[in-house]
Amino acid sequence: LINQIDLLLSNLYSQLKFKIHSGPIDAIEQTISYYSLNIDTILHEHSIRFKTIQLIVHIDLNDNNSNDLLFNIACLTCDTISQVKQKILHQFNSLHRISINECKLYLLTKHSCSTSSSSSSSSSTASSSVPLTRKSMLTKVFYNRTINYSTAIINDSYRDSHILLLNDIDNTNEQVHNGKKLNTLQHYGIITDGYEVKLVFSKKQINDVNNSLNLSM
Repeated sequence: LINQIDLLLSNLYSQLKFKIHSGPIDAIEQTISYYSLNIDTILHEHSIRFKTIQLIVHIDLNDNNSNDLLFNIACLTCDTISQVKQKILHQFNSLHRISINECKLYLLTKHSCSTSSSSSSSSSTASSSVPLTRKSMLTKVFYNRTINYSTAIINDSYRDSHILLLNDIDNTNEQVHNGKKLNTLQHYGIITDGYEVKLVFSKKQINDVNNSLNLSM
């Protein structure tokens, strides 16, 4: 009986957590969410527009980048970049305690994607199909070809692809009153299924993850 109750409580917790994370969560006050059951922690900003999209995630766990771990993940278009990293790490393996500040997330622009409304000003540049929000950032990506996005790019199928580092804060943030609005997927024009991103760990993180995987086998 006790085991059955534990199972029911565990399932209830999982369902509630899934429901809460299916809507926007305040990136600063992380206890405040759109679908909170607590009236004191409900996100009252009803003007937020969001939808669920599927991203294709690449994670490199090899020194030679010969094979990436690939999986799909559900995110919200209003998720900040840090929130996307958290969701990726949670789905990858929540037991791997990797700091989101120590790993980098890149958009792989091999995917044929449409522009967001905020990127329409860049239509006269090299490629209007790349979902970038500022012409300055697009220029940086297309003309600074020395950007490295991985610890090793030998035999990497994305070596010649245009890539963009995604961050909560960069030189494209929207100004809101006296502050900056954190960048979201929507900010970068990522608003439909099928975009490919790559999470890049430091060499130390790769070693730690591989050691953990070896111990669990």
